[in-house]
Amino acid sequence: MPWVALGLVALTQLSCSADSSPLGSLSASGPLLGVDSLGPSGLPQSTLKESSTGSAGSSSKGERSVPRDRQGDSLVLAAGGAGGAEGAGMSPLSGGAGGYVEHSPPSTIPLRLCFWNIKKLGHGELKNTPLLAQVLEEQCDATVVVEVMQKQRGSPGYTALRTALGESWTAIVTDTPRPNTTSGNSEFYAIFWRKGRLSRCDGWEELRYITDNDGSLGGVGENRFVREPAYGCFEMVGPEGRFDFLLAAYHATWASGSVRTIQAEVQNIDGALAEMKNSRPGENDIFIFSDYNLVPKKLAEVTTLIDHTEGTGSTLNSQGERTSNLYDHLLVSSLVTTPELGDKAEVLDVREVSASNAIFFSTVSDHLPLRVLLTLQGRDDD
Repeated sequence: MPWVALGLVALTQLSCSADSSPLGSLSASGPLLGVDSLGPSGLPQSTLKESSTGSAGSSSKGERSVPRDRQGDSLVLAAGGAGGAEGAGMSPLSGGAGGYVEHSPPSTIPLRLCFWNIKKLGHGELKNTPLLAQVLEEQCDATVVVEVMQKQRGSPGYTALRTALGESWTAIVTDTPRPNTTSGNSEFYAIFWRKGRLSRCDGWEELRYITDNDGSLGGVGENRFVREPAYGCFEMVGPEGRFDFLLAAYHATWASGSVRTIQAEVQNIDGALAEMKNSRPGENDIFIFSDYNLVPKKLAEVTTLIDHTEGTGSTLNSQGERTSNLYDHLLVSSLVTTPELGDKAEVLDVREVSASNAIFFSTVSDHLPLRVLLTLQGRDDD
């Protein structure tokens, strides 16, 4: 029997029955089990499932999930032997699922750019670092991380997460924390990315802080930010073209929840973007990811930048339930000059990776990640 490659349209039109190969034979009698809808990247939001008893439309205790493979790949189900698929450059699905994946070139699929405030990364003994790595591996190709805590002048949480992600990922962290003291409450900024999806621009080997008083005993100048933004320059390159952009991380002051105090700091973010732009003349693609500690309405009162974020509930209460507060945002300088930027950044509810919402809160984070898609559009306009 021939191989059948399932594209995204066909994927919603075919189903599996559990009477032949591990994933069953193909039929055209309804939706593929486990594919409920398409996510923002155009991919199924849920994993494929197979049932050990009954037909494809049933659900039972024997049901298991087929591990998801790389975003953008095409699912190929085997109706015959394995030789044809492997000979065509396909690879088996992970976990012995009984199918194959035809890999797309990395540049032909969107870059999944994420932001995550990972609660006190590097402090305490409860943090489930392998689970953090699992979320990044499944949901993101690059991630801006804030609340990377200082411990004895180092950033052990950053090191542990980078190790957990393995050799297919790389990362960069700020040289010093903010405030630049030995306090355990000082924080670093970090950016993690999948090798082959991003690279640093020439001459941009480090993350650069916005000009500000660093908060040390010998700090000089006006102290506009408790933790001033830090940024770097990154580049996507592929057959469709290239795209470089400036990417910043920022964690606004909390000030015991005083909106007025938070706004007094965040109102300096437009000036921070102007400094970023001046650091790379002609660059119009500038992104600032942050936990701004402000809901959209209050954020809009103190910035002229575009809030390219939608949804609610990026923060969790102590029981791990979503609040109505959207504190995490992506601010951009322009949508006109950045056609590579897809739909607005959305909150990813990834709490299902933990046994309960409360466990997610205590071992993962009190924030949910944001994600936006970047797609090459040919020659970069700047």
